[in-house]
Amino acid sequence: MSLTIRAAGADEADTLSTIAMTAKASWGYHPDHMGHGIGDVLLRHAMACARENGADALRIVSDPNAETFYAKYGAERVDMVPSQPEGRELPLLRLPV
Repeated sequence: MSLTIRAAGADEADTLSTIAMTAKASWGYHPDHMGHGIGDVLLRHAMACARENGADALRIVSDPNAETFYAKYGAERVDMVPSQPEGRELPLLRLPV
């Protein structure tokens, strides 16, 4: 699979917000696209960017249903934080990079 990661333009904000809200319904991706390694590529890219910029870890406020995904990469729950909007608590994870 070939995947190109590029910076988004300001003119793409509305489209990207719509995609994000639609994707949330299936925890990040359209169900037909899940299990093909896209999340792996994106997370590894984020980890590499963090490392290159001097970070030793990522802090992730995770959806509870995505916590096991991050755990596969070594993330550990360090706390629980209130969601925005309020109404539930979300796992706060620390992922060494």
